[in-house]
Amino acid sequence: MEQAINKLSQWYQDEQEILDDLAHDVAQAESVDEMMRAKASYEVQSAKVNTIIEATNLVVNEQK
Repeated sequence: MEQAINKLSQWYQDEQEILDDLAHDVAQAESVDEMMRAKASYEVQSAKVNTIIEATNLVVNEQK
């Protein structure tokens, strides 16, 4: 289980970094179209990060 938690934690960190970059892209968009594309990508990435958090919580709760 510890190995699963470690892998999920690393995956979370990697995906969170991408999410942070996408947030920057939204803020730096020069047009409405660019902002909408960046925002859509951000929302997809955010859902992925939230899923990883939920998976990590499930694994942690299984250990208890």
